[in-house]
Parts: sequence; C-alpha cells; structure tokens
Amino acid sequence: MTSGVLRRISAVAVSAATVMATTTILSVVGTGVASAWVTDCPKRPPPSTTVDNNLGASFSVNGPTVTYTFSSLVNEHPSGGVPGLIEYCVFTSPMPDSSAVDPNLKGANGAFWTNSGNNTTYFSFKRPDGNKTNIPFNGTTGITMGTATWNSGVPGSQVILLHINDSSVCPGVSASGGNTCYVFPVPS
Repeated sequence: MTSGVLRRISAVAVSAATVMATTTILSVVGTGVASAWVTDCPKRPPPSTTVDNNLGASFSVNGPTVTYTFSSLVNEHPSGGVPGLIEYCVFTSPMPDSSAVDPNLKGANGAFWTNSGNNTTYFSFKRPDGNKTNIPFNGTTGITMGTATWNSGVPGSQVILLHINDSSVCPGVSASGGNTCYVFPVPS
C-alpha cells in the first residue's frame, strides 16, 4: 500500500484446534476505486477503498493450510447473482504453493469457482463466468471460499479485498459510478 491511512480492523480469532496466529485485516479507509473494467484483482489494494459493513471475511490456520470464508451479513435479495461477490482477493507474502490454492464453492448458478493462480502480490478465488456465477448477497454467513497451503510457513498478515457487483454500494464509491467496485470486508 503506497498511501492512505492504515486502520487495524480486528484480529481474526483462531480456534484451539488450529495453529495460533495473530492475524489482522488491514484496511485503507477512503472513497473507493472504479473497477467496472477490471476482471482480476489489482496488484495491490487500491489506496482509497471503502469498508462494506454488510460483507465479512475471515480465515483460519491449521498447520500449513489456511481456510478462507466469506459472509453476506445482510440479505440484499439478489437475483441472477446480483448483488454478489465477483472475486475474493488475498494479498500476502510469501505466496502459497502455486498448485495449492483450491476453491471450494459454487456460484449462484451452480458453477464451480476457480482460482487466479499466484501472482507476485496476491492470489484469489473468482467466479468462472459473469454475474450468474457470483456468490449472491443473500444473508448466508460462513461460506467456505477455499484453501491455500504454504510450504514455507503461513504468513501472519493477510489482506482480503472483495470485488463486488452491488448497485447499492458501488455507484457511491466507484470513480466511474459503475455497479462493480473493490471493498474491504469486516472480520466475520
């Protein structure tokens, strides 16, 4: 993150059955970033990104494997996957083993999600084919997005950024006024 004010959102609680790790989700508080034309996570979290209090994310560590979850904290009565989650971006270093990022969910139409593979600054879980494959914002909590496994030890700090399609949020935070944008979740 190159600019902005960092604010510590919360420590993610890890159950006794998992390896204890202090993990924080950091956010950069600001006005938002346009993303209507973006089909993948940015190389780093945009410097002015809004926190969406209706969406939550967390992860838990068990040995070398991390399980990521997503929560739609409010039922926005989606239709055809909208409003919904387009992509779940994870920024961390070091990256997990490139063959060990495993999505574990289906979109609104039943299609399996994919992973972006590893880039130098992030990996992600993403929809395979347009809005119909979004994860709908229907009030479901604790949705397992998938797992990632590290050979060199799980990093203690990870930043989660969500790419969403939500006409009640994005026009107010997207520079283009479009219905898609990046937001930070609240810990869930």
